Amino acid sequence: MSQENVELVRRYFQLIDRMLSEYWVDPVPLSDYPETEEAFKAVHADAEWKPPHMEAFRGKDAWLAAVVSSTDFVGFVCAIRASERYGA
Repeated sequence: MSQENVELVRRYFQLIDRMLSEYWVDPVPLSDYPETEEAFKAVHADAEWKPPHMEAFRGKDAWLAAVVSSTDFVGFVCAIRASERYGA
């Protein structure tokens, strides 16, 4: 892999990491974050992601839907655990 491609992948993950970190502080639609467009600028429109134990999905919109579904689920589980722990 070329150094240029390594830098593209590194930048992508840095932007996604920052976007998700900000999401947990102020959860607004992920598509509203400037980092989303920036991260996908160098990603092919038909890029495919294959997370472990999940079906593959293709393209930015499918990626956003999968991440939103995952973050909604994680937030839901965290809320349940907090209510169980603190009786809220």
